[in-house]
Amino acid sequence: MPLRTTACYGCIDPWRPPRRLRYCFFKGVESRCLFLSSRLAAVAAVALAFVPGIAQAESYATLTKQGYATGKLSRGKSGAWGWVVGNGEKTFFCRLNVASAYVNKKEMVSFTASGRMLKIDRATYDGALGGPDPNKPYLKDLQAGRVKPANVGGCLPLR
Repeated sequence: MPLRTTACYGCIDPWRPPRRLRYCFFKGVESRCLFLSSRLAAVAAVALAFVPGIAQAESYATLTKQGYATGKLSRGKSGAWGWVVGNGEKTFFCRLNVASAYVNKKEMVSFTASGRMLKIDRATYDGALGGPDPNKPYLKDLQAGRVKPANVGGCLPLR
């Protein structure tokens, strides 16, 4: 007799969601049900805990405290803006976490998600906010690598 697989639901009421989704394997008169909801979650958690090749992200503040030097603003392989941070042995790419930056008294730039840098009129921007933002960085500081940890996103190791 061939093995047949059907989905069984824990409750019959059509207005309530099923309590547990289980797959029942019927072969003749014998039936065995495997409750996937709890066992599958436990197996997946154990399997993910022992995967060795996952890259660990570091924070920029931690790397600078360990003596890592920050390079100039550049683009990564994905086209995202960021900095290469390294100490000679290990290098990390830290993503830019800034939406816009001041250029001078009249201009500012905005960074798009695709990696483009767009020029914006600073007077219009500051007028909409009610004045200049003291926490917004200058583009020349970002390009030189003089950044605050709040302006830097996650840092991933370079290969």
